[in-house]
Parts: sequence; C-alpha cells; structure tokens
Amino acid sequence: MRRFGIITFSLLMSSFCSSAEAESQGGQDTNATFNTEIFSLSKKKENAFDAPSATYVLSSEDIRRSGATSIPEALRMVPGLQVARMDGNKWAITARGFNRQFSNKLLVMIDGRTVYTTLFSGTVWDIQDYVLEDVDRIEVVKGPGGTIWGANAVNGVINIITKSAVQTQGTYVSQIAGDQDKSITEARYGGQTESKDAYRFYVKKAVREGLNRADGAGSNNDGIKQDRAGFRYDISSIKDSSITVHGDAFSGVAQNYFSTLANPTKNDKDSKGMNLVVNWNKKLSNKSNFILNSYLDYDQFSIPILKRAARTFDVDFQHFYNFSKENQFIWGVGYRQIMDHINESEVNGNLPLHYSSSKRNDQWFSGFIQDKIGLIPDKLYLTLGTKIEKNDFTGFEYQPNARLSYYPARNQTLWAAVSRSVRTPTRGESDVTIRTGSSATIVSQGSPAYGIEQLIAYEAGYRIKPTSKTLLDASVFYNDYSKLRTLESNNPNGVTPVLANLGSAESYGFELTGKWQAMDNWKLEVNYDHLNLFTHVSAASTDETQILKTDTLSNAEGQSPRDQVKLKSFYNITPKVEFDNIFYYVGGLNKGITNTGAGIPSYITWDTRLGYLMTRNLDLSIGIRDLMNQTHSEFKGALYNRQTVVGRTYYFKMVWQY
Repeated sequence: MRRFGIITFSLLMSSFCSSAEAESQGGQDTNATFNTEIFSLSKKKENAFDAPSATYVLSSEDIRRSGATSIPEALRMVPGLQVARMDGNKWAITARGFNRQFSNKLLVMIDGRTVYTTLFSGTVWDIQDYVLEDVDRIEVVKGPGGTIWGANAVNGVINIITKSAVQTQGTYVSQIAGDQDKSITEARYGGQTESKDAYRFYVKKAVREGLNRADGAGSNNDGIKQDRAGFRYDISSIKDSSITVHGDAFSGVAQNYFSTLANPTKNDKDSKGMNLVVNWNKKLSNKSNFILNSYLDYDQFSIPILKRAARTFDVDFQHFYNFSKENQFIWGVGYRQIMDHINESEVNGNLPLHYSSSKRNDQWFSGFIQDKIGLIPDKLYLTLGTKIEKNDFTGFEYQPNARLSYYPARNQTLWAAVSRSVRTPTRGESDVTIRTGSSATIVSQGSPAYGIEQLIAYEAGYRIKPTSKTLLDASVFYNDYSKLRTLESNNPNGVTPVLANLGSAESYGFELTGKWQAMDNWKLEVNYDHLNLFTHVSAASTDETQILKTDTLSNAEGQSPRDQVKLKSFYNITPKVEFDNIFYYVGGLNKGITNTGAGIPSYITWDTRLGYLMTRNLDLSIGIRDLMNQTHSEFKGALYNRQTVVGRTYYFKMVWQY
C-alpha cells in the first residue's frame, strides 16, 4: 500500500507542476494564497509557511465542509496524526507513533488551556466537545513543542482555538440528526455593548449512539450523552489592550465505559466540570508587548471503580521584545497547581485501581527564553530557546531547541531543527496499583522512583508555492527516545510488576502534503505519511514477561499505522451547492491486545457531504461516513473495554443563522 500512496501523491503532484508551469508563464503572484497564520509555535501569530517546524492548520471552513460532528472526527484530516476510534466514547489519537487510549506524548489544549490529564497521561476525548462552528482553527505542531508549552509536548501539540466574539455575532442554531449522531443541538447568540465590546453565549446538547462489538455480539451500548454551555466576552475598548474572558460548563455520561468490568450495577462514567479563562494582551510600545493568560479548571468523574475531583490553576506570562527586525526576543514564566481527591470503590470484592494517596497537591514552576536571530537578513534565521521546569515528580527539567530557517526565494522555505522534550510522570505511574481477575492479581504497580521519558528529535522540511494556487510541504524526522516506560518484576518470582524506565526506541518517517486550488470552485488536497517505530528494552528488563500484555513496550510498535493516505476534495457545484469528499487509507496495526494477538487490518473509507444554501439564513446538508460500508475495527481492545467495529453512518444537518 505504500506504493499506492506514493503513486497517488505523485500523480497529483504532476498536476500541480503542470499548473505551476502554466501559471509561471502568466506571471502570477506566487504569494497570493496559502498564507495561514499560526500561534502555537511561539505564542504569537506568524506565517505558517515561514515556520521552522512541521505544522498544519485546520481551518473553520475545512471542519464545516468535512461534515465532522466531533473534534476527533475533524482531526482525521490532519496529516501526520494517527486517529483511531476505539469504541463509542473512546479515541486513540497521537502524532508520530505510540498511539493508545491515553496517548501520553501528545499535548492537547483548547485556547491554551491544557486538557492533558494528570491521572493517566493523555486526553479524555469524550468530554472534549464544543460548538464546532465556533472553532476558528485547529493548529497542529508535529514534533516536540516542549520549549514553548513545557512537558508532555513530546511528539506534538494540538491547540484548538475558538473564534473571537466579534466573529460570532447574531443568532446561530444547528440541529444534527442521524443513525449514530442521534441528536446534536447547538444554539449561540452574540452581541455587542455600547462600548463595542463583544460577547456570546452558547448551549449544546449531544446524544451519540454507541458502536457494535467486534465479536458479533451486538451493540456495545457505549454511547455519549452530554450537555454543555459557555460564554465569551472580548474587551477591546481599553487603549493598547485586549482582554478576553471565557468559560464553559458541562455534564455528561459515557455509557458502558468499563465494558469488560462485569460490574453488577453499572459501567458508565459520569463527568462534569467547568473552566474560566482570562487572557490579557498589552501593547507596551511598537517593539514590545506581553500576554498574561490564566485559567481555573475543575472537573470530576465517577466510574465503577473510583471517583476523582481535580482543580487546576494555571498562570502564564510571556513578554515579546523586538530589538530589531532581525532579533526577536521572548521570555516568560509560569505556574501551575493541580489538587485532586480520589475515592476508590470495590467491584466484586476487589479494588481494581488503588492509589497510595487519596489526595495530592502538585505544583509546576517554569521559565522560558527564546531568541530569533537573523544571520542573513530576509534569508537565514536561527532560533534558540529553552524551557526550564520544576515539578513535584522529578524536580528540574530542561527542554531546549535550535531551529534554522532559510528562504532561498519568497515562495520557498527550508528548515531544520534539533529539540529535547520530556514527558513527566503522573499519578498513573507514581502511586497506582492495577489489579485484574477474580484473584485480584496485580498487573501493574506505580513507583515513586519512576522518572521522565526523554526524546531527542531531529527534523527538517521544505515548502514551496510553485504558483498562487499550489502548495507543497514535506517534512522528515528522526526521533531518539530513552527512559521509556516498562514493567519490571520487583521480586524473584516476578509476581508483582512495577513501572520502571528501562525502555528506548527510535522512529523515523516523513509527511507530504500538497494543496491545489484547481479552480475557483474546486479545492484539492493530498497527504501521505510514513512511520517506522522500533522499541528496545535493556538486557535486565522483564517487561515482555508481565501479565499486562496490553502495555508491554514492544506492543507500541504495532499501535500506529506505517502508512496513511488522505485525499480531500471540496467542490462548489453552484454558488449554493457544495459537494465534498474525503478518502482515507489507513495502514494496518501489526499487533492486537497481546504481542501474539491478531492485529487490525488496513482499511479505506470514503466520507461524502452534500450541502445546500437554501437561503441566506438557512443551510442544509446531508453526509455519509464510510460510504463503501467497509465495516472495520480501528484499534484494539484494552484492559477494561472491548474491541468494536465502525461502519457506514449518515446524518442530516440544518443550520439557521441571522
């Protein structure tokens, strides 16, 4: 299938080049389009085409025309991401390998607010929802982002950025109905004050059906029900300042969340939470400004085996100073506190999860410095920076990087980078004991001595705009991991395994993207990703002999596809009729639940959408996912949930706004 991906990409590139030759003869401006801005590289807006990093910006229009009804569905379109649906309420999402339910090397944020959980490293996707119409863009940085965002931004960063209140004026009402998305209702109102400050309020109610079990035993009964509401208030009436205040509250149920637990009462997960974010951007002079961002986040959930409540307070300060056009300096400091409380419950007389301390109060302190230096004006730039953090798990950590960007012409960018990034332990590794079976056998035990996981990454890339209507973007990477998580026997008979850092790995690959505005009413995009991952354990390691086969390090080799191909076509049949199609090829996963278990075969899906702008205020659309109905699994089962299958689904959407 790798050959198919390369041939597909080459054919479209040939078309791009033909278009480039024709347009170059006509003397067109090669910088007229594809100039997307990105914020997540240095916490200030810059041209993504010039960035010395592998980046991708998923626009609001891309999300709308894809027909995605959830954030994970939208992320499927991003090249370099591996997105797999585990069941009706769980997703495995990562960048550049090591995919799993809680992908611990990918940092996810919403408007700069971290949603990476410190209970088990990773993101809980069933509670990450929003009015998709109000998402301005999703910025993805593939590769280390620790210098800017700190620990856990190892393989990449996803920053979901919502629209300003000025962009969401008036009334918006949306209703989705379908066989899997049973009912998704969204309503939002935006207005302005007398001083021209802008605001909005929204509510959302979603009822999503579950998936069927892979063993043919019918529905897994793992749907999602969630209610959500929020607001945003943008203050622009203060001279040389802009202040944004926004917040959300939610309550929901992920049904049959622990589907293999055989709890006689229920296996659902009840979740609720709220957050408040305040951002202040102040211009000090023509050369200087600062950003002060803070948030307070509270969430709690209850599952059959435990209840957890957590409160997070975070404040981050960044100061930007341009000594000159060729010397742009940034520094900053930050503080984060996470307090949580866990209550455990027995199931069938056993404690499946036990934390040695029911309460924790963890703190992070950080400092950051970065300088972008013009070695050759308008041609060659060197960016040097580092982040230093102190955490309560491992003490001081540093995450430096060096990035070089070269612009041989105004329509080309060459870049290279070397970075160090770390993943810090969480409660799921420092003080948890996991048991399974009627005998309550210990399959994993945390250790206070568990340390950081480390990555040294080497990257390079090339971008070119052959014409105003074409863009080519290529990146390559080599990742060198050390101190990876393993399970080790702490006594001679190997009955009780504990977590240790005796693993290592290397991965390498490339990502190719081509965009072509074939006609004014037709936009095409093709992506091809290739990944190789190899893991190792030290000679003294007993990782492969442990009971918990789902979590051996070598199993990570088969949890991310080696090859992926994505073809996207957005076509306006008329000014009022849209016809959109996305094709995905996802390579197979080599291993199942255990190293010797059956893997997941490769699959091809075709998502299609037909939209009709009936009036200026009324928009109708119908979509079908997996049009060919190639019923398939996308990821393996896990310790507490079953493997499921995905097949053809449909939905109808009506949008009314004025």
